[in-house]
Amino acid sequence: METLGESLPPETIRFNCKVVGVTISPFSHSAVHLENGTTISAKVVLGCDGVNSAVAKSLGLRTPNFDSFAGIRGFTSYSGKGHCIGNQIIRLKNDGIVVGRLPVDHNLVHWFISRAWVPQDCEISKEPKLIKEAALGAISKFPDEITEMVKSCDQSCLSLTQYRPRPPWELLVRTLHKHSVTLAGDAMHAMGPYTGQGCAVGLEDSVVLGRCLGLAMRGCHEESEDQTRVRISMALERYVKERKMRVIRMASQTYLVGLLAKPSFPPLKLVVLVVLLLFFGGLQGGTQYDCGTLLSPKS
Repeated sequence: METLGESLPPETIRFNCKVVGVTISPFSHSAVHLENGTTISAKVVLGCDGVNSAVAKSLGLRTPNFDSFAGIRGFTSYSGKGHCIGNQIIRLKNDGIVVGRLPVDHNLVHWFISRAWVPQDCEISKEPKLIKEAALGAISKFPDEITEMVKSCDQSCLSLTQYRPRPPWELLVRTLHKHSVTLAGDAMHAMGPYTGQGCAVGLEDSVVLGRCLGLAMRGCHEESEDQTRVRISMALERYVKERKMRVIRMASQTYLVGLLAKPSFPPLKLVVLVVLLLFFGGLQGGTQYDCGTLLSPKS
């Protein structure tokens, strides 16, 4: 990242700049307004600013509501010979609590605990020591190796956050692009962690967007600014058209799998399972999606 950043002109990357709004115009560059009063004129505005996205609000999307579940995330480092779990990724469920473990490398393991949000979490989330205690309390019925993993975690890396997924029906009815402005990642399609596909879908966004913009901008060096704006708008429209049904599908699937993870009536869970099998190919259907390559051959 540093190498890529150093290759850009000075002040291309700005830190500690909070976007508070975007003015969208079909006749000129979009204006990005920052909290410090600065306004940036931009040919393309891509909102990757998460669930509280100011760019999403400028397109008419609402801030997602809080879910009834929350996630505790952490890292555990195994010094010396490292851990002995190889590349195995596991997800365990017990009494409405889900625990996941993902090896990062030979020594480092990422883990998460998904459980119901409680009012005390507002205060617990501010103190790593309390987060660790809450994590250990949630996994008391899990195998000892899971307990030891959490006990040995790096306390400074712990986080406790309440999920804020964007409902799939909002993605269906809302506009995700307007002129030179669009969205990607959680700003567009924040999901719960129930299928583990949120980050993957965000990476797909970047590949498809890069491909659409790259193809649109070929051969436009001698065009006027108005012609370039039209090209950009058409490229973003193509990007949203290609991504919309994919993200609606994954958001819907994640929503349904989340219903299975939460306490509910057995008949409801049976209906959800049938819908997942019939329309999504099961709990992990769609995870092998191929969004294509970043660079397309010249036509």
